[in-house]
Order: sequence, then C-alpha cells, then structure tokens
Amino acid sequence: EERVQSQCVACLALWMQRRAALEAVLAQPHAVTCIVAATSVRSPRAQLQVLQLLLRVALTPRGTGQLLGAWAALSDSEGGELRLASLVALLRRAPPPELQLGVLRLAAVMLDGPADDEERAAVVSEFRQLGLIDVARQARRSTAADAALDGERSVLLSRLQGLLEGRRSSSELSPSPSSPSSHSSPSSPSWSSSVRSH
Repeated sequence: EERVQSQCVACLALWMQRRAALEAVLAQPHAVTCIVAATSVRSPRAQLQVLQLLLRVALTPRGTGQLLGAWAALSDSEGGELRLASLVALLRRAPPPELQLGVLRLAAVMLDGPADDEERAAVVSEFRQLGLIDVARQARRSTAADAALDGERSVLLSRLQGLLEGRRSSSELSPSPSSPSSHSSPSSPSWSSSVRSH
C-alpha cells in the first residue's frame, strides 16, 4: 500500500510541474482537499512530494484560500480543531529534516505569498494559537543535526517568527542565500531565494 501511495503521489507531482496541469487540477472540485489529505501517507518521501505540491498551490493567487478550505473540510470543526492543526501536527512528530523544511516552506509562503489580507490574518492567528515556532524548534532539537539543511531551517524559523510578529519587509527578513527557487511568487519577491525547486 505504501508503495502504491508513493507511486501515485510521484506521478501527480510530475504531472503538476506543468502550469496547465496545475491549473487543470486546481479547477477540479475537491482536488486540493484530496492533495491535502495525502499529507497523511506513510512514506516520508511521498509526504515531502505532497508538501511540494501544496507549496505550488500556495504560490497561486487563490492558493492559500483553497488550502484553508481543504483543511477546514478535513478538520473536526465541531470539536474546535483549527484548520492548520494537522500541518503543525506533522512537525510535532519530529519528522526527518527534509520534511520539517517542507512544512516550514509551506507555512512561510502562506504567510508571505500572494494570499489576501484576510487569509493571511487567519493563517497568522492559527499558527500563533498552535505554537508553530515552538513546535518547529522542538522538532529541530529532536532530530539529528544536518549541516546541509540546518542553515535554511534557521533562516526559515527566523523569517516565520518575524512574519508571525507582523514584519513582512524583505529588509527585515533576509532570504537564505543557499536555497534557490523556481516557484517564487511575483507578488512576494522576498521569497525569490528561499523557495526553490521544492
């Protein structure tokens, strides 16, 4: 089952590299909800690919709103569960450093990408309530150091803290020099060097 899940995610990720394919998927009802639900697959490799797909979604003009809607559909709203709880829970399990970076990159684009002010405020509020920064730091302490990834992880944590405190200036939040990106948002220039080929 895990192998089948991984193959399905890999095929979808390959197909959605094309802009036309991405737009076709986003136009389908419940498509984003299905992709969000796939963050629960067992394979860490497949989970990372899913996070990369969600990052591509978040970089589209309506992407963050679609992601929030998908998490709302999957969450226990009657029980008071916040929409982004499952994303933070993924960090809470202290996954491999690559997966931690995948979550942090997605969170950062949702906070500083093309989302409108209302969506951004909702993301800020939920990440604050869920203690995103504390959870991310604990996950970092719970996994082995990785020199190749720790630099970007430090930059992302600093950037996220600034964004959650209301600082959005690229001069206040310097980008990572070692994290190239092919999916930067035109409306979010400060991300041009922190989200790459992921």
